[in-house]
Amino acid sequence: MENLWPQNLTVTQRKAPVTILREQASLLGEATQNIVKANVISKGGSDTMFLYIFLIVAPTFDNYHYKLFTIRHGIDLYPVTISLDEAIAAELDIGSEKEMLAGSEAEFIEILKRIFHSKRTVSIVQAIVAQSTAL
Repeated sequence: MENLWPQNLTVTQRKAPVTILREQASLLGEATQNIVKANVISKGGSDTMFLYIFLIVAPTFDNYHYKLFTIRHGIDLYPVTISLDEAIAAELDIGSEKEMLAGSEAEFIEILKRIFHSKRTVSIVQAIVAQSTAL
């Protein structure tokens, strides 16, 4: 039987949002000498949506975790809807919906940078570091 599929199906320059999240989770561990880590949990979503949760984790505190945000997107990867922690949403002044929409990979990365640089996120990470080093 003749193969009717194109040859370049596995060649892509696009990066899935979950891949970006996992890279950033790994970088948080590196930045804190693994005192603070992050995990990305897949929640399956639905037949048409992918859903992931980004957790900040304190390994020395029985893996205490803090849900920083969730993302969801369809099969096309973008747009991505980011549902934020209430305090971060207030700090970033995004309104009562507590959601941001990234229409592209570049927008998604810029929103993540804003979240990770927020006072609330920095405060959470620093609190975990302080408590961990007090042990």
